[in-house]
Amino acid sequence: MQQVILQPTGNRGARANYQNTIKREVPMEKIAQFLEEDTIEELQRLMNYSNGVPTWGVTPGKSGVNINKWNKVQRGDVTLFAAEKRVYSAGTVVLKVHAPDLARALWGENSDGNTWEYVYFLDEITSLQIPYLDLNRTIGYSDNNVIQGFTVLDSEKSERVLEAYDLTSEVHFPMPNAEAGGSTRNFVNEELDRRVEANQRREQAYLRNKLFGGSRIGGCHFCQNELPIEFLVAAHIKKRSKCTQEEKLDEDNVVIPLCRFGCDELFERGHVVVNNKIIEANPTRLETSTDYLNKMVSDIVGTHVDVNSGQNHYFEWHYNYHKNT
Repeated sequence: MQQVILQPTGNRGARANYQNTIKREVPMEKIAQFLEEDTIEELQRLMNYSNGVPTWGVTPGKSGVNINKWNKVQRGDVTLFAAEKRVYSAGTVVLKVHAPDLARALWGENSDGNTWEYVYFLDEITSLQIPYLDLNRTIGYSDNNVIQGFTVLDSEKSERVLEAYDLTSEVHFPMPNAEAGGSTRNFVNEELDRRVEANQRREQAYLRNKLFGGSRIGGCHFCQNELPIEFLVAAHIKKRSKCTQEEKLDEDNVVIPLCRFGCDELFERGHVVVNNKIIEANPTRLETSTDYLNKMVSDIVGTHVDVNSGQNHYFEWHYNYHKNT
C-alpha cells in the first residue's frame, strides 16, 4: 500500500532546503560521494534523472521519534510538502538511506547539532495547490488542523488522499513485504472485491511491481515494443471478474504486460486471441470492426507469444470465451 507523507516546510531553513535539493535537484556525482556502490547502482536503476535527484531528509527528532516514522517509508510513497496553509508540491519516494555525511554536505546541522540524516530520494515532483482545509477534510482531521512535523499517514488516510488528488504513481511501487507474504495474497483477508476501485488499485500496484520491479522501461508481451512502464498495464489473461479467488492471487501467471496503445484493449475486448502461442484475429469481431481497427489487429497477428505452463489454461479460457461471445 502506498502511503502519504506530510512534510511541513514552513520555516525559512526548510524552504531554503526545498529550493536547494528538491527544486534544483542534487547532482548524482555529489550524492555518489557518500553512498555505497550498491546503493548508487540501485538509485541509478530506479531514477530517470537528467540534471539530478530531488533529495530530502529528516532529523532523528526528539527521542528518535522521526526514526520510527522514517522506517515506515517505502518506495512509491507520496510526500506532500506544505507551507503557508497549503500543500504546494508532491513527490514520489524512490529510495531511502541513512546517510549522515550526505546530509551534512547538503544541509549542515541544526541548532541542536543534528542533521537531516534519514534521507530519501524523490521522483515525479509535481506542483499542487491544496488548501489545508481541503486536505484536512479529505483525511478526516479537524478543519483548523495545521501540519506539524514529519508524519506518515496510516493506510486508510493515505488511501483517501491518494484517490482524492490522483497521486498514485504508475512508475514506482512499494516492494512486497516478505514478512507478509510479499504478494497479492496479502489481500486475501481484505475481500478482494470489496471497495472494488481502491482494492483493485492496490492489487494492481503489486502486480505491476511483479512484472516490472523497479525498471522504468518494459516490453509489451504482444507487439514486443519497449515502452516507459506508465504506458504498460498488468493485463489479466482471464478476465478478472471471471477469476476465482485463487486465480486472482495467481500473480505469477494470471497477468502479462500489455501496452495501452492497443494490445491491451484488443486482447481485453477479444479482437485478438492466442492459439497455440500464436496471436490470431477473432473472426467473431469482424462485423463490428473498421479499417483502422483491422490494421491494428493485423500488425500483431502471427506474433509468437511466450506462454509458460501456468498460463496455458488462462489463454485457453480467453480463447474459448471470446470465440463464443
